[in-house]
Amino acid sequence: MALVLASCANSTPTADSSVSTAPPVIPSLQDVATAPPIAVSLAPVALEIVGLWETRASLDTSGSQQIVRRYHFSADATYEYQLAVCRSSTDCALQSSESGYAQTAGGVLSLAPQTDPSDGPRAYPYVVGRDPNVGDIQLHLGLPDGQIDIFYFSP
Repeated sequence: MALVLASCANSTPTADSSVSTAPPVIPSLQDVATAPPIAVSLAPVALEIVGLWETRASLDTSGSQQIVRRYHFSADATYEYQLAVCRSSTDCALQSSESGYAQTAGGVLSLAPQTDPSDGPRAYPYVVGRDPNVGDIQLHLGLPDGQIDIFYFSP
């Protein structure tokens, strides 16, 4: 038998036989795995980061071999990330990728991967600006170790 409290301040608890005391039914892992995806309602990301951003790091002194990292942010608050190793401009091998949801608020970019990333959910302080030497549009991400990761806008 369960006790139900009435909503009045001066009421006293009464017994109610219509309230079930059975334990809650917990779905099995199989039920959860086959359930339809939950709709996510997200605010759009800041328009200043919407688009494709890329950075390259040379693996050798000639610059012919590079690590290429790309973020593609969409206005619907989704993103894709790719990391590739390139031996030439036409020979790149994808090393890892992820996709998920992105949010921007108060100068912080938050990423919530929906694929199996090695980094998990994370947030970076960010600033969009211009390269002081050539004027290219840059996305600066503040890393936990204090370094700045610079990506260039790719039209």
